[in-house]
Amino acid sequence: MRGPDAPDAFLFGETEDYLRRHEQTGAPGTLVLTKSVATNATPVQPGDLMTYTIRIEHQGGTAPAMTTVADELPAGAILAGPVRVIEEAPYAAPLVAHVNQNTVKWTGSLLPGARLAVVIPVRLTRCLGQPQAIVNTATAVQTDGSRITATTETAAQCPPAPPVSVTKRIVEERNDAEVEVSESAIVPGMVVRFRFNLANHSEQPIVVPLRD
Repeated sequence: MRGPDAPDAFLFGETEDYLRRHEQTGAPGTLVLTKSVATNATPVQPGDLMTYTIRIEHQGGTAPAMTTVADELPAGAILAGPVRVIEEAPYAAPLVAHVNQNTVKWTGSLLPGARLAVVIPVRLTRCLGQPQAIVNTATAVQTDGSRITATTETAAQCPPAPPVSVTKRIVEERNDAEVEVSESAIVPGMVVRFRFNLANHSEQPIVVPLRD
């Protein structure tokens, strides 16, 4: 039986337990972030598939490393399937990533020597007017709190931008007539009207999505 000395002794059958908290010893090492891309065609065009593979490895150290890996999909690309998280060297957890709009994010821990891969399948849907390479960067939080990055560039063959010009003007009423101006004195609470003028400079009809 454990307990205080007499006369403050416990009754028969009573015990006293102590909670001893385990203190983590050691320190995490260094995180190494790499990224690669595999495609079903070179160069890629709208409709083609790309698979990004992000690897995070914990090198050295004697304690687990906590980090967050994030990847924002490039413009014109959408997810083409589920995101997979693979433990390539033990131990890393959890083996699940989260998707928020166009950003894939994994948050977890890696023991020293652990390596994790996040596999992201995407489909290129559009690349009008973009450079002839699709650049995508993954980020992670280093063990010292700094930011590390890994970037891929994928050759792309994008169709030329349609020969369409767009202008945007503010519409004001002056002397009971509408006037288009490029600048105006606008105050809070004021209702402002905008007018977009689109011109097709080709001989074929063109469908143009307009977003403001």
